[in-house]
Amino acid sequence: MKVRVLLVTVSVLITLGSLAACQQSTPSSSTVQSVQANPAATAAQPTQVPTSQSAPTEAPKTSYPAGRPITFILPWPAGGGADVGGRALAAGLEKALGVPVQVVNKPGASSQVGMTEFVKAKADGYTLGYPSLPTTMNTYLNPEFKAPYTGNDFLPVAMQSIDPAVVVVRADSPYKTVKDLLDAAKAKPETLKVGTAGILSTGHITTLALERLTGAKFNFVHFDGGPTALTAMLGGHVDAVNETTGTFIAAYKSGQVHVLGVMHDAVIPVFPDVKPLDAQGYKVYLGQSRGLVVPAGTPKKIVDVLSATMKQVVLEDQAHRKRLEDMGLILRFMDAAQYAKYWTDLEGEMKPLVDLALTRK
Repeated sequence: MKVRVLLVTVSVLITLGSLAACQQSTPSSSTVQSVQANPAATAAQPTQVPTSQSAPTEAPKTSYPAGRPITFILPWPAGGGADVGGRALAAGLEKALGVPVQVVNKPGASSQVGMTEFVKAKADGYTLGYPSLPTTMNTYLNPEFKAPYTGNDFLPVAMQSIDPAVVVVRADSPYKTVKDLLDAAKAKPETLKVGTAGILSTGHITTLALERLTGAKFNFVHFDGGPTALTAMLGGHVDAVNETTGTFIAAYKSGQVHVLGVMHDAVIPVFPDVKPLDAQGYKVYLGQSRGLVVPAGTPKKIVDVLSATMKQVVLEDQAHRKRLEDMGLILRFMDAAQYAKYWTDLEGEMKPLVDLALTRK
């Protein structure tokens, strides 16, 4: 039986019905395919970052932000890809809007701590949120989390980037390839420890996909973010970490870690010697898509200003682009309407996978 599971970030839409239906299928006969080969299947196609100079983007005329500082809630710990991407975006917005944009890290519970504070803010455009999908989405789709919000509490402004997932071990690890790691997990089920950024984070979801694809079984250890998981691995407390690219750049450059594979459809420039998983026989594609949101009820004219300003930052701000590219993040842009449609479609597709994942924590 051939089972197709489509795991998507930004340019890839998650299709899960077949995954839920295949709980009794033989793991070795499953495949996980990318929608990137079939763009027509994507609900909302993102704008590719141009290689040539684009026409300047102008924000709508309005008094906002009227000289007032803006709070940028970043629901992740310092040091990871989300922190780097969020701070680069905040700096670009600050320059373009001409007002201070203060970043406040509020990590914990797979972004639920920060997002809980975010949804309590006034819907006036002076508090911004920086979710990572699907992880942030999963905090309210998971009934065990008892999140005090739903998707209706977030008003999408624009998409910024993708942070592809990677499988990483310590440099001195006995596992030199993805196959080595999976074979060991099959030989001794639930003994190899894999660190993730939290329950239903990218690392959790992707490792579940690898388990179903291969029949391997891991012992999950959930942390409050990728950097914390990386620290635990470097200290010998877990055998591997499955999280997003930006988390591991510094450790990779310093020779502390070995990247076994990238869950993208091509080699990533920051890891030039690392093969994508599909080139190693495992067709799994996943990462975090990140963007900007404001509390529901924020006036449309403010959303329009922020969306236009963010487009200017993503497509035209060279400092922002370089910062993200240096961390292995892939720039993608969706405006407010595209991002909202993407969010709605992804939410509907994620629910069956969340239900399935809760049976295999």
